[in-house]
Amino acid sequence: GRVQRILADISTRGKPGDVLLELDATDARLAVQQAERSLQAELAKWGFQGVPEENEDLSQLPSVRSAKAKFELSTARFERMQRLKPTGSVSEDDFDQARPDLGVLENEWRKEQLLAQSSAAIARLRAADLAIAQQRLTDCQVRAPLPTLTDPEYEPEYIVSERLVSEGSLLRPGTEVFRLVFGRTLKLRLSVPELHAASVQPGQRVDVYPSSMYQPLSGSVA
Repeated sequence: GRVQRILADISTRGKPGDVLLELDATDARLAVQQAERSLQAELAKWGFQGVPEENEDLSQLPSVRSAKAKFELSTARFERMQRLKPTGSVSEDDFDQARPDLGVLENEWRKEQLLAQSSAAIARLRAADLAIAQQRLTDCQVRAPLPTLTDPEYEPEYIVSERLVSEGSLLRPGTEVFRLVFGRTLKLRLSVPELHAASVQPGQRVDVYPSSMYQPLSGSVA
């Protein structure tokens, strides 16, 4: 995306989770709205109160209940005709027609159950699409990460040591945008001649003399 606003610069102090820059979120916001409408339309079509779970009972959906009621009504009518047939109160034509009608209504009921399961699966797919769109909208804000290694004596804090982008820049995945220094301990990596390597031990005190300071900075070998 394109950088819309930069909220941090060199020497900015902050904490993990702070927003460093924002990308243009217009497309991502529209994608979220489209995904929300698509999900709501699918839920409304079948009367879902929410996104159905994988094994949720769908027998109480209006269309399924209506098809089941018609099948049960036809079943009761057919059974009544069976009881009345020996008495001659039911014609052969009516009785012969009642049996296939019963089969048709049963198939309609089964069909509505399958359609409900299919619609539930589509609703879960729409919910997943919405979650992806929401995540893309969230990703339009680049935040300072939480460091995995921190000094337990201090609350994690960072300082921006370098900014590598500017407003209007087009960022691609993997583009480096900031360099952050975490913690209050300065890590100094030095080369030691092999001749003196044996005399350097972890925990050993070290005095570092920066060219910009008159007093040394004390540290220890790690």
